Amino acid sequence: STSIGHSLPQLGTQTARPVPPPTAFSASGGTNPGEVNLAWTAPTGVTILRYELRHRLGATGAWSSWATSDTSTSHTYTGLLAGMSRTFEVRAVMQTVGASAAVSTTGTPTPVPTPTNFTATTGTFPGEVDISWTAVTSATSYEYRYTLSSNTVWPDEATWNSVAATMTTTTITLLDEGAAYTVEVRAAITNVGRSTAASASASARNADFTDSDARPTAPAIPPQYAVDAATIPGRITITLPSGTDPFIYRHRTVNPGQWSRWFKVTPQASATQYLIPGLTPGVEYEIQVRAYTGMATGFTTPLTAEAQAAPLVAAEDFEASESSGVILLSWSSPALYTPDYYEYRTKPTGTQ
Repeated sequence: STSIGHSLPQLGTQTARPVPPPTAFSASGGTNPGEVNLAWTAPTGVTILRYELRHRLGATGAWSSWATSDTSTSHTYTGLLAGMSRTFEVRAVMQTVGASAAVSTTGTPTPVPTPTNFTATTGTFPGEVDISWTAVTSATSYEYRYTLSSNTVWPDEATWNSVAATMTTTTITLLDEGAAYTVEVRAAITNVGRSTAASASASARNADFTDSDARPTAPAIPPQYAVDAATIPGRITITLPSGTDPFIYRHRTVNPGQWSRWFKVTPQASATQYLIPGLTPGVEYEIQVRAYTGMATGFTTPLTAEAQAAPLVAAEDFEASESSGVILLSWSSPALYTPDYYEYRTKPTGTQ
């Protein structure tokens, strides 16, 4: 007999070709603070639908969600923490096939620029230092701190002080008169970070008026200035000329005590009085006042006078009455001022 036969094809499982990943993935600092530029090479021989990107802080931070990009082979991240290294991943996505394996790289967002041309100079008024710097583009604020130059480390109390982004100069006040200070300033961008600090040094204005900027012949203080007792406890009144210039004052008890620092006051144009705060009620003080008349003439000669800080005044019409086992207290406020609060105490009758 005759037979004819043929072999059957072998049936098997075929594996779909994986999506090839991007290559040459790189990261570099962007143009502006907090930016990173990413770039990669597209896989060859396939049509890419889109790319997907994600990032995390350092090598162990939590990953962001995958963000969808177009078919471009570059991307710029903005608003990242400046100067902090990040890990980035990119993967390619094909229609109906899916995503490639991710490739990674690291990069550091562009840091916030340090303010330039930073200077510190002795201020106009006692205990002051003036600082200035050049503006940093996109800064949302500036921060400064200061400490005595004799300190080898920054003390905890040398906290950072913030000023608006529109300011490139400010005056530090209430410093130790004549002492040398080190000052730092840095730029800040909200949600991005802060720059490294620029540093400068200067001495606070000396209060004894014998430094190099003292005028050889100071103008006389206007006669309208006067020092008198006030009606508010713990205060002394300085009477001012109409439309007065800024002035400084200091005080000490007439024992004599130690002079306080010089305090700067810039009155409103309509002010005719200034009340010195923080004195001890009923105590006699010696007061010195100097008016500031401008850079050309400087400070006037001092007005020196004595006055008593207004004493505390007892409440008036004080009465106590009993009703149903309850003692009721009543009184009237002092006529010249309203106290912040009242205090009372009790004791059994006939005891010391």
